[in-house]
Amino acid sequence: MPPAFRDAVSVQDHQKAAAYAVAKLRLGMTRAAASAIVIFLLLVAGGFALIHSIVGMTFGNGYVGSVIPVEILVLISTLVSLPFDYVRTFSTEAKFGLNRTTHKLFLMDLGKSAALTIVILAPLILAVDYAMRQFGSWWWLGVWGIFVAFNLLALLIVPTFIMPLFNKSSYSKTRA
Repeated sequence: MPPAFRDAVSVQDHQKAAAYAVAKLRLGMTRAAASAIVIFLLLVAGGFALIHSIVGMTFGNGYVGSVIPVEILVLISTLVSLPFDYVRTFSTEAKFGLNRTTHKLFLMDLGKSAALTIVILAPLILAVDYAMRQFGSWWWLGVWGIFVAFNLLALLIVPTFIMPLFNKSSYSKTRA
């Protein structure tokens, strides 16, 4: 144990924290491997091209045809992450006494996240697609401006509106 913590943390608590860190790291490495496999399948094995061609045949190459492939990729990413999030919450964290989440709350947060992803991501994709279509060789400058504006707006919106949807804090109670 580091000398600075010998008087503040017991050996048992330090060992428990170290075991939790190792368990979390192993789960994270497995999640990263699964994500890498999916990314390989999408990029190298033609998964993204397949999604793009199906969406293009169904919706054309307009603005709707640019939103749907990205939303499908987000859905795929969510489906890959979901089992790992579930195990982290209900197995790893529960094993170390850190889980206070119920299955109902887990599903409610998942639904809120999905709704927010659609509400936030769709206009962002449409704005980027518009900039790429309209600004010619200067498209990158328009996209950069969109991302700067989005990040500045997120600095205001996230702590005020989004975080209170998921976390109950003394700060959100005093503002209500």
